[in-house]
Amino acid sequence: MRLLLVACLLVGCAEEKPRAVAPPASPHVALEGVSLAEGVGDKKVWSLEADRIDYLPDGRVANLQNVKAGFYEHGTLVSKGVAPVAQLRVGERRFGLSKVRVTSPAGETGFESKDAAWRPDTGKLEATGPVKYWRPIGKIEAGGLKADRGLKKVELVGGVHGTLKVSQ
Repeated sequence: MRLLLVACLLVGCAEEKPRAVAPPASPHVALEGVSLAEGVGDKKVWSLEADRIDYLPDGRVANLQNVKAGFYEHGTLVSKGVAPVAQLRVGERRFGLSKVRVTSPAGETGFESKDAAWRPDTGKLEATGPVKYWRPIGKIEAGGLKADRGLKKVELVGGVHGTLKVSQ
């Protein structure tokens, strides 16, 4: 009897325990024809329009498709961007744009880059290269860029080269 009890304890004579089953995946949330914006008071800081937005299961990150971005100063549009894809970090209020083109409203100043991000802590756009930046006075290529929303104050870094027209 004692041997049988020890064997039952070692091997497990009780009923088979249920196996842990992974919980079902969180529902997938997708929206089409979406407009998002952040502002201070009644003045916009940025806006995003996307054909589609897919929220990841944790709800902290969303992927956007066919994106149009707007950047504002005192509620006035100072630059705009387009990108086939973007990623929004919801709680952090920042987003990244891939294969992006950002221009002033009239298009005379702007840049193109592989990736660019809106940084709410600095109020700047940061792009990683290669970056192509242009103004009416010339074109410059670089490895990266930091710019204010209106593309008026721009810092180019990493392998900077290009041509500028200098008036005499």
